Amino acid sequence: MVEVHDLAVRVAALSPDGVSSFEAEVAMLRGERARAEEERLARLKAMADHEVVATVLLWVQPDPRDVLRHLREAGFVRGTDLLEAAYRAGFAASGEGWNGEYPGDADRDPTFDDRLRANLANVIRKA
Repeated sequence: MVEVHDLAVRVAALSPDGVSSFEAEVAMLRGERARAEEERLARLKAMADHEVVATVLLWVQPDPRDVLRHLREAGFVRGTDLLEAAYRAGFAASGEGWNGEYPGDADRDPTFDDRLRANLANVIRKA
């Protein structure tokens, strides 16, 4: 935490005008970060369900918790069991192995979107 201490020493040494400039800069950076997150979520929520799942399938060895967070942020609010089933349906359509032993080619497979839609429709019918 030496970096934090060094930063604190430098901020403490600022003049009142310097403190005002520093605070304005921090507020601007936080605002930019918040806007970027809002834009990311808006893009995610604008995607069709199969597009959201397809983006997850392109991740290399994803953590299931990250996948569920991503799906929830995209607006999947149907419950954990259905989310897991949707993820598994997409994974089955991708043809990739569970440990990444088979390179995924879903992004280059012209039938992937149709297979994914069919798998997701089957999951939703069973829900």
